[in-house]
Amino acid sequence: FRSLRYVTPDPPPTPGAMGERDAKMSRRMRRFGAILPDVKTNDGPSAEIQSAMPDGLRAHDFLQRQVASIRPRLGLPDLLRAGVDPGTALRDWQASLRDALWTILGVDADAVSHATPAWEIIDTVPGDGFVRHRIRYAGVLGGTGSAFVLVPGTVADSVAHGSEAFAGIVALHGHGNMLGKELVTGTGAEINGATPEELSELIGRYHSDFGARFARRGYVVITPDALGFGERVADRGAQHHQAMGRVVEYLGYTHTGLRLLDDIRALSILSAWPGVDASRIGVVGLSEGGKRTMFLSAFDKRVRTAVVSGYFTTIRQRSEEHTSELQSRQYLVCRLLLE
Repeated sequence: FRSLRYVTPDPPPTPGAMGERDAKMSRRMRRFGAILPDVKTNDGPSAEIQSAMPDGLRAHDFLQRQVASIRPRLGLPDLLRAGVDPGTALRDWQASLRDALWTILGVDADAVSHATPAWEIIDTVPGDGFVRHRIRYAGVLGGTGSAFVLVPGTVADSVAHGSEAFAGIVALHGHGNMLGKELVTGTGAEINGATPEELSELIGRYHSDFGARFARRGYVVITPDALGFGERVADRGAQHHQAMGRVVEYLGYTHTGLRLLDDIRALSILSAWPGVDASRIGVVGLSEGGKRTMFLSAFDKRVRTAVVSGYFTTIRQRSEEHTSELQSRQYLVCRLLLE
């Protein structure tokens, strides 16, 4: 996995300061201007005009100020305070946090089930050191989930014997051209109309085939497609993906909430898979998969260990880089814990 480091966000830019993206655009326009003298570039309002602008006129500045004013609602309790039992205080805090997060994610907590959903094997293919089962299962809201289950060994012993208790891994993919589960298994690109070269290039760049590597080391691995990825999307284009996200929010749900519910179902299938020790389940994710890992490990007590790669940030830094994305409720989750 890529190494992680926490980066303290820089202070909000002063009025008139140009962001990196605007600077790049300005440089491009200057190059065009050198070729086409009539093309004019715009580096933004002059200092005189900006000094006359009312405070908070621009949407970006206004939203930055709102973000800066946020105070934590459900931050960690003071576990060292006299008379406080740390274990009880922490469990109470976790319960309160989960209840609040379910509401923000657009999920009815009473409807969450850890029962094993109906599932079936679509096909079985030998892999390098493991067997790949492609499965489909009953998803949230009447949908259908899709996943690979990687079992160490050969086809002959792909359904592990009960005496061999394997630990299980839920391997959660990131964006990567919307390929989905293929990113973490390194196989099956043709299922989504991709080429082996496209898949290899993405894996080479991000080292995302950790699901296959876990399987070769003796873990049973499930790699569910997130809603809008892999077999669960008809068009891998970004515009289709963004439009789908808006429809999800119009319906009163969130991508994060729906994907979490499907990931819980995938975890239930893994826990019930023959030969898997349900008391030894871990979750690993990269990028978008890192976000899914954070939520799954926070909401499902069956997860014993979790590895999050590529999703640590703060809402302040996120809003400075992608203000338009703050319309999505999945980022407002951070409001509960912001420090």
